[in-house]
Amino acid sequence: MNKIIFFDIDRTIFDTSNFGLKTEEKISRLMSAKTEEVTDTKNRYKARLKEDTDFLPQEMLAEISKAFNYPYEKLFKAYFEDLKNFNDSIYEDALIVLETLRQRGYRIGIFSEGDKEFQEMKIINHKIYMCFDQDLIFISKRKLTREFLKTIPYGSTIV
Repeated sequence: MNKIIFFDIDRTIFDTSNFGLKTEEKISRLMSAKTEEVTDTKNRYKARLKEDTDFLPQEMLAEISKAFNYPYEKLFKAYFEDLKNFNDSIYEDALIVLETLRQRGYRIGIFSEGDKEFQEMKIINHKIYMCFDQDLIFISKRKLTREFLKTIPYGSTIV
């Protein structure tokens, strides 16, 4: 059996901070608003969440739409349809590392926390996604629960 290595998405292969900043700047330009005001609205939304992993971009965009009286559909399109911000947020060395590990016979998986659809969206349109074994994608709102940890193959390494 090949050795399995799991990678988290946020702040391991995907620069979450860069992505947040770039999308806030883009939304600000779209609405002709100050980036700080958009960031404040986002932070108010996040402050109401029980956990950071409860973050849903659709809810945040609805909050911004309401606060700035700006059409939600335009915000949604700006956030999700331009893949540049997603692809530019993959750490440069991540692809090299994953390809090297695959060449050395490792199976590569994802062990991440948050909304499954949003987590996958961060990497699915980048060539890095092809490095992951599809049967080794484990994403949960609460990845450190006993029940979820039991689903991870025994003897795996998690980065």
